[in-house]
Amino acid sequence: GRQAGDCEQVGTKSYDTTQTLNDYNVINIDLDEVAGFVVPNGTYRLTLDLPGLSGGQANRQETRYLFIADTALTIKKDNAGTVLVWATDMKTGAVVPNLSVELFEVPNRGAFSSIQTAMTDADGLAVFAADEALVKRQIGVRASGDGHFGLALQSWDDGISPWNFGL
Repeated sequence: GRQAGDCEQVGTKSYDTTQTLNDYNVINIDLDEVAGFVVPNGTYRLTLDLPGLSGGQANRQETRYLFIADTALTIKKDNAGTVLVWATDMKTGAVVPNLSVELFEVPNRGAFSSIQTAMTDADGLAVFAADEALVKRQIGVRASGDGHFGLALQSWDDGISPWNFGL
């Protein structure tokens, strides 16, 4: 089937955004409908052209990055710099063996920088060797192969702190 290439525009759609002042309005965006085909797993950039508001404000453009994934990745990093990644299928909960996993550095600015790659074993685990330099670096992982895709950043911890659960 058709696949969306890197930064290829796959569709456009206009939405009516008129709303009563100070009212909250949710607009659902069906990416498959906008693209005209089932959008495959991967990373995407969604660009919103927002009309100017009254009072002479100019039009502006907002960009959001999103990903479509079927593989959940759990990252654990110890104090020696060893990184463990566990890959599971989001629909079945089963582990995903023989999946290529890329470990990358997440800089404050700029592009991600690849560090190492590894394959998941029969238990869905990929282990990256200890590296003291990794201890202080923000990392992320991306997994792909055989139609699977997953992405996770070490900093994605919002909403999972003990106090979020009243503990």
